[in-house]
Amino acid sequence: MKPAPCDLRILFDLQTARQDVKDGWWWKIDVWMAKEAPGGIRYALSLHDPSGRRVLGYDNDHLRHHRHPPEKGRPYAFATCEKLIADFFDDVDRHLVREGVLP
Repeated sequence: MKPAPCDLRILFDLQTARQDVKDGWWWKIDVWMAKEAPGGIRYALSLHDPSGRRVLGYDNDHLRHHRHPPEKGRPYAFATCEKLIADFFDDVDRHLVREGVLP
């Protein structure tokens, strides 16, 4: 599914965003134009532990949308940029609660 132009603006507004969460945990969002990518954009949303290791990620590398837990990537059913962002931050919150970083 190709997202609508206004949908892409939401994702690009977060381009190169990085936020420290707590106790050394942080997330970042990278977005860039790429003709070969689905919808003409590439994205990588990731959560990192205090050592800098990516522990969660959503991206469309290898020309397909997928989600990375610490192990091998799983397909991700991309629908809209809004849903991608919501799904990512829902997963971030669940992971940080599970790790005891957030209550």
